[in-house]
Amino acid sequence: MILLSPHTDTVFNNPKIAYRDGVHQGLLDNFIGVLVCYLALYQHEGMRRLEREGHVRIYHNRGEEYGYLSDDAPVLDAEEDVVIVVDVCAHDAYADLDVSFENIFEFPELEDIVDELRNEGFRIGTKPYTGDEADADEAFSWVEKGIPVLSFIIPVQAPENNWHRIQCDNTVANEVVERAAQCLARLVLHTL
Repeated sequence: MILLSPHTDTVFNNPKIAYRDGVHQGLLDNFIGVLVCYLALYQHEGMRRLEREGHVRIYHNRGEEYGYLSDDAPVLDAEEDVVIVVDVCAHDAYADLDVSFENIFEFPELEDIVDELRNEGFRIGTKPYTGDEADADEAFSWVEKGIPVLSFIIPVQAPENNWHRIQCDNTVANEVVERAAQCLARLVLHTL
């Protein structure tokens, strides 16, 4: 089973979110991750079928920003299950990428999957799990449990590369969101 995990907590209450002229604006962490996850599910019949059959589940962690899994985190089997953490990040290193796969830990056959996705035209960055606290996200909690995981990172634009700005002035174009949703669906389908 593949667990898609776009967290739903925010770094402060009442975040501002807007959409205008094809661009999302505001505190996009993790509104965009949730949106991408559901777009991937809704726009692909194969994804909807896999969810109905129990091969794909969605879990909304509420503790990621604080470094833990919520009490309602599903119990997974390291031999049978994998987790795809769906999140956003801002950095100049993402300028030429559609998405980045980060904190990769024992994710099965990922090299072949990345090659296939790149052959399909997706621009993907990759970064293995190192345990470096500068890279900490929800994936670290799954690694502690021994569950294969990767963080599926959607690039957003943020002043000073700070996607948690209280000014809520991050942006991401709808084309980036759509492309990320397509890539997420393809990743899931290739993984199964």
